[in-house]
Amino acid sequence: DHEAAIDAAGGAFGAEGRELCFLFMGSSLGNFDDGEVDALFCRVGAWIAGGRGRLWLGLDSPHSPAKSAHRIGRAYNDEEGWTAAFTLNALSHVNDITGTDFDTADWRHVAEYDAASTSVLTHVEARRAVVLSVPAEGGGRRELRRFAAGERVFVEQSRKFSEEETRRLAEA
Repeated sequence: DHEAAIDAAGGAFGAEGRELCFLFMGSSLGNFDDGEVDALFCRVGAWIAGGRGRLWLGLDSPHSPAKSAHRIGRAYNDEEGWTAAFTLNALSHVNDITGTDFDTADWRHVAEYDAASTSVLTHVEARRAVVLSVPAEGGGRRELRRFAAGERVFVEQSRKFSEEETRRLAEA
């Protein structure tokens, strides 16, 4: 959990009187909602207040004249299928953790850029009617849920941040 990691780093290096530098790169912040972003910034801010350190932040930018919405969408729907494989692999991890029986062949990766929210919304979509089951007490399996063909399951959001939005979140 990021809060524990922030506190561990702050405690280990801050106690030595060192200036702290927190580095948060990539688009991970895009998976957070405003409240989670605020909590992260407040946690880091508590460690670096009074000039004791800095936060270096890397974010994805939204569509613009230099970066079309189509280009952003293509990044999440690459021709090689790497992003789709990554998304579908999440179903295998769910199986490992929960004992469910997602068959990745029954699902397809769907990632769409929503210009209004400047977010890529990623889902898995059932290719056919699917019955998901889990281990049953005493052996065998029991039905957990049915999915209709075309039904989607939300996987993640990947928000994009303008300079104005970044400032607004940092000042909150």
